Amino acid sequence: MKQRENDKDIKIAIHGVPQSTHKMLCVFFKQISEHIKIVNDADSPDVDLIDIDFAGADKILAKQRAEHPERILVIVSLKNKPNTIEHDYLFLKKPLTRDGIIQVIMQCQLQLKSPPIQKEIEAAPKSSALHAKVSPAATDKTPSSPIKPLENHTRPAEEFNEKGFTRFIGLMPTINIEDPAQIDQARFSPGDYLLGSVYHAITVARHKKQALQVDASWRPLLIFPHSHEIWLDASDHQLRAFASLKISRTSESKVRVLPVNLQQTKVNQASDKFQDEESFLWKLAIWTSKGRYPEQIDPAKPVVLKHWPNFTRLVITPHALRITALLMQQPQSMLDVARTLNIGPQYVFVFISGCQALNLVAQIERKYGPEETPKKKIKSSGLLNKLLNKLRAKNHDDSA
Repeated sequence: MKQRENDKDIKIAIHGVPQSTHKMLCVFFKQISEHIKIVNDADSPDVDLIDIDFAGADKILAKQRAEHPERILVIVSLKNKPNTIEHDYLFLKKPLTRDGIIQVIMQCQLQLKSPPIQKEIEAAPKSSALHAKVSPAATDKTPSSPIKPLENHTRPAEEFNEKGFTRFIGLMPTINIEDPAQIDQARFSPGDYLLGSVYHAITVARHKKQALQVDASWRPLLIFPHSHEIWLDASDHQLRAFASLKISRTSESKVRVLPVNLQQTKVNQASDKFQDEESFLWKLAIWTSKGRYPEQIDPAKPVVLKHWPNFTRLVITPHALRITALLMQQPQSMLDVARTLNIGPQYVFVFISGCQALNLVAQIERKYGPEETPKKKIKSSGLLNKLLNKLRAKNHDDSA
């Protein structure tokens, strides 16, 4: 094998992902260690990292193995570890976590016989809820119905700048971050919209391990918890319009969650209407948000981002990668994120709305430094007030 220029650096070439995902992975790896270098295929990488969830991945895999069998192969996928790949490989399951990447990097170091990046790894946070993968509640593999959804209904990620995002999401209000009244008015309750009903139904479906239907006096929405998919016979344009409407809570129009009756659905005739549950929830959340934040989250208190969102399958909202990188460094409030990145708070709000729908964020109390410790107001007791008044009166008499 060719002598490596720097024995401590590990050079990785990423294959088969769109530019937006490549950019996200570069930021992610760099945050873990400065010695992980993302390079082009022509720069003699030590590792080929291939995402096999993308179209054409099998051809890329065959080509790389044929041309560079000496490189370490790392396979990345949303699905479980594949057993159809003939070559030796290391496996990373999406969504990617810091701990998962560190384990694979250490295995690469062993194969390359390079000095371990031990100090950096020891300095990294230990495995905890902050970096843990948020797993679906249901683990039962029994089919929920005779219907078998298509193998892959996920769509490649779309990345938007501010102008393009406005066309995608609709008009968003411009919010003055220094105006408390505008910040207060920029909140919404997910339970007032389709988002809240769908989130509740998914939770119930996972608990019961049963396919359920959400009837919101609109089009039937079917939830398949075992395959983590949603079936909805509606276009994105139609869903966007309905997502922003408040749902009436009157008895006549109350949202109902029912067992799926396969005989009364069009699932067999419209299998192309399946969508990945995670990408559907994210999309529904940002359309519901329209630049507002969920009322359950205080914009002035820090939020923890548990792990990187799976941007390979999600709509990448404006500044999402920068927001993610900042929050992965340390918890910050939504308002502080907007100030640090010098962006409109509506872009932070819409990002956090998507993360909350996927259970990727949690709120924590702010930790004050020694100089910031808020002073508690001490209310004087009635007796103390009386004593002070008597002393004042005595001093007044003595000076008279």
